[in-house]
Amino acid sequence: MWKRILSYLATVYLLSACGSGSETAGLPEQVEVPITTSPPVVELQSKPEITYSSSLQDDIVSFVEVAQQIRFFYPSDSVANTHWDVFIAEAIVKLSQMSKQERLAESFQILHSIAPHISLGVTIPNEPSEESRVSSWLANSSSDDSVFTRKLISGTYKSLQGDIRHAQEWFFTTHLYNEPLHIPLYLNEHESSHGSIYNGYDTYDMSHSIDETELCMSAASHIWAEIQHFWPYFSEVDVNWKPEHKEMLSACLLEDPKDTWQTIFASMNLLQDQHISIHLPRHISPSRSFEWILPFRPYIVEGKAIITRIHPDALNLVELGDELVTIDNEPIEQVIERNAQVILTSEHNAKYRSLKSLFLRRDDTQIEATLKKVDGTTYTVLFEPLPISAMAQRYTGNRLVYRYDYMHKVLDEGVHHLVLYKLSQSALSQVREQLSSAKGIVIDLRHYPEDFFAWLHALGWFSSQEISSAPIYEHWQRAPNQSSSNVQRLFQFIQPKGELIDKPIVVLASRDSISQNEHALAYIQNAGLPIMGEATAGINGNIQEQSVFSGPDNGGVTFIYTGLQVTQNDGSSLIGVGIQPDMAVPISRESIVEGTDNQLTRAVEYILQQQ
Repeated sequence: MWKRILSYLATVYLLSACGSGSETAGLPEQVEVPITTSPPVVELQSKPEITYSSSLQDDIVSFVEVAQQIRFFYPSDSVANTHWDVFIAEAIVKLSQMSKQERLAESFQILHSIAPHISLGVTIPNEPSEESRVSSWLANSSSDDSVFTRKLISGTYKSLQGDIRHAQEWFFTTHLYNEPLHIPLYLNEHESSHGSIYNGYDTYDMSHSIDETELCMSAASHIWAEIQHFWPYFSEVDVNWKPEHKEMLSACLLEDPKDTWQTIFASMNLLQDQHISIHLPRHISPSRSFEWILPFRPYIVEGKAIITRIHPDALNLVELGDELVTIDNEPIEQVIERNAQVILTSEHNAKYRSLKSLFLRRDDTQIEATLKKVDGTTYTVLFEPLPISAMAQRYTGNRLVYRYDYMHKVLDEGVHHLVLYKLSQSALSQVREQLSSAKGIVIDLRHYPEDFFAWLHALGWFSSQEISSAPIYEHWQRAPNQSSSNVQRLFQFIQPKGELIDKPIVVLASRDSISQNEHALAYIQNAGLPIMGEATAGINGNIQEQSVFSGPDNGGVTFIYTGLQVTQNDGSSLIGVGIQPDMAVPISRESIVEGTDNQLTRAVEYILQQQ
């Protein structure tokens, strides 16, 4: 066990992502299966016109769901090297040309060409003998990289099944159009080389752009399937994900592609994962076709939409601290709620992120806004959005969550401000020496750290004992639908670094503290240091990034989601909740008006009270 822990610790210090990592232990007598490909050369037909009846849509969902299960769990060279997104897009067209009665046989034949050892009906695959050499997937992810593992492994059936990260059954039964279909999870080595590799369209002349209905369906299904098979938070987030597959595929039939992806965004928001991001070609993205901006920036402060920054061209229109009440006679609460449906967010931060995104506009149509001053006086202004290039000009007012450019500064009465998110490795020795004269220290973690190794080292200054991270779990997916996951905890520690800095300390956190911030804050909690400020964003764990049809620059899509599960220190949910401060100090409307950092001010007061 300790060998695994030490191996993991060696791995994690090579990472600079979201504060988590993984490792892969070697398996006896196992080698990776070699992979080869050869694209077919064929004369392609024009794609026919397709009418998507309700029956056809249901059959497509059933077919694609099985195809994705084979994609990720059938252990063969052909599966590993097939261009699945293209394969699924063209298969949808092929199925559309069949009658309802023909689709079962055609669907099975299409899948069987790549995975010839699947079986339909009552016949199940034979179980390999203990000493036979077999191939199987070892995977805690859909792809293999420095953090995550997905490898086609060869070894004896006994040795592979003896590793609890591998499938514990030799096959999985799913359903194709309500008929049982059996997918081998182990194949004899010679069988794993069987099957055709699908490299490109073999029948129809189709594009690689998700503007095309079938490619949109393929992309939506890919996104759904990655979540279905590899997203690690279903035990914490109450969501019925399976029905969303049909919702997402059906969205591709909507006339306006922006409506399509707005619908898909709504499905993704059910997951409450603030790492989730979907990058689309600009012309179809619900959230990227912006060329204009408001001349001021409103944020949620004290539960209201408060003006926090103003463009020079609008200084005669509004004032810092004014409350935005309506836009074009629509209450701002309704505007925020409506906008939250077209952005990717979570319930925990929906209002904040929705209002933040309202700053961006799609056109320069004149806007009428009603605002309210601190004394309750209301007034109405008419204004036109500015071109997005106007963002280059300096706005009056500060960022909502103060951001400092220095790493260290001495404040009033000997209190030191350590801006941990700015700290660099090259400055560690100098900053530590400066802190030796501090009467107390405010550690600032309100923004994402710029140097992973710097904060990791610096936190060792403030504890005389080893500090553990929050619980981190990798999920080894041994069968489709996470029906047989093996969940293993990963261990990370920070060791004391030199003589303990034993002074009054408080740590600042904010609504913008996310992922690696929260990883650091969990260490801070375990070190017994108090946290002040606001609840954090509520998501941690290394991300997965996948591109479909070569990403948005080539007409496709790139999507991101969280691939490791991280909880609070006590095992309760972090996702959608965030780390709660020991002392709640929200940003105040008064501080916006006065241009002060009320959180830092309160932190200094707290330090002085401890002396």
